[in-house]
Amino acid sequence: MVALTKEYLRAHLSENVSLDKISRAIGISKYYLHRVFTELNGSTPLAYLTFIRLEQAKHQLQFSKDSIFEIA
Repeated sequence: MVALTKEYLRAHLSENVSLDKISRAIGISKYYLHRVFTELNGSTPLAYLTFIRLEQAKHQLQFSKDSIFEIA
């Protein structure tokens, strides 16, 4: 379940993602998703999404010629 959630989040980085959308996509309740993901991953699904977005932006800032505005 955690792997499916992480896969979904990576595939939808640039979209407006909510706990409802994630839970519908992987077929479990949003409450169960939040509880189990947080227990096993150490952060909430949306906090993890923020983390991977920041990591992607950091990588783009280091290795691309895109402006800060474009990356943001």
